[in-house]
Amino acid sequence: MIAPTDPMHTLLLMRHAKSSWADASLADQERPLNERGKAAANRMGLFMREQGWTPDLVLVSNAKRARQTARRVMRAAKCDAPFVEHPRLYQNGPEAYFECIESSPNAARTLLVIGHNPDIEEVMSQMTGKFERMPTAAIALIQIDGEDWRDVRRRASCRLVAVYRPKELPRAD
Repeated sequence: MIAPTDPMHTLLLMRHAKSSWADASLADQERPLNERGKAAANRMGLFMREQGWTPDLVLVSNAKRARQTARRVMRAAKCDAPFVEHPRLYQNGPEAYFECIESSPNAARTLLVIGHNPDIEEVMSQMTGKFERMPTAAIALIQIDGEDWRDVRRRASCRLVAVYRPKELPRAD
């Protein structure tokens, strides 16, 4: 697998894990993870640890399923990076993602952003010029050639290294 490299910035763009539709009375923003989602979030956190990916900062939508995904991923990754809830990452379009990423401190060399589709796919496409399917709990590894998070707007500086989907990973034993 490919590990993030210095001196570039590394963006780990993740779609939240699978949510539950069991309680139809819940508002969309309040839907929790289902059992499959919990397992996938744990698996992706373990995968991050296996790859040596350690975010310096985590930006997460304030939707319950996204917050639960973040907690499970970070626990499994054995990472204690701070995470910041951003209400704008919930149903506010790709521009909100760019604004949140750009406002991140440059000292945070590796950033994990956990949000929703179709915004995640659109942000990745705008950054890299490549479209990839991002099912629940998928992680896109994007390298940004630059010293500033504002470079995410310059497509030439952003390279999609790979997309990792839970179903495509080797089984953890």
